[in-house]
Amino acid sequence: MYADDLLLVSASVSGLQSMLDIHVCYSYGIDNNITFNHKKSVRVMVGPNRPKSVAHLYLGNMRLEWADNLEYLGIMFSAVSALSVNTSYIKRKFYMACNGILGYWRSVTEFVKLRLVRAFCLPLLTYCVGALDLTDSCIRELAVCWNDSFRKILGYRRHESVKLLLYYCSELPFE
Repeated sequence: MYADDLLLVSASVSGLQSMLDIHVCYSYGIDNNITFNHKKSVRVMVGPNRPKSVAHLYLGNMRLEWADNLEYLGIMFSAVSALSVNTSYIKRKFYMACNGILGYWRSVTEFVKLRLVRAFCLPLLTYCVGALDLTDSCIRELAVCWNDSFRKILGYRRHESVKLLLYYCSELPFE
């Protein structure tokens, strides 16, 4: 197990501190020669009644920082009043991959570009989508990214529909 795959959940700050001290992390780490990186470890609080100030949490003698975003298994979550998926992180990764492919492979045909984007970029949009509870607006945002890749490759403008292009390229709509 990697330490960045560890997620502790507690209903109280004191309960979480107890887990960090005794039961799970610090004593286990000392006994098994595991070092936790406190710079990569964050704590988040989720809920509508989050207090303004909360006691500090420590992993051994290292203080853990508060964060509003949490990355777990490659998915970025926003933790404010409710835990939600941060789709801007997914979209940014997708557009970076598309621009990398399309910038490097300028001289190949549109068909090859579409296959490259499908093979290397589409998985970035669909990673864990089946396991996440995404809202309809989040799914539409990801669909726009997928449609934008077709628009860019085939020279369409942003307001033009690519529904028929998807059909003729034997692609299903993202939704």
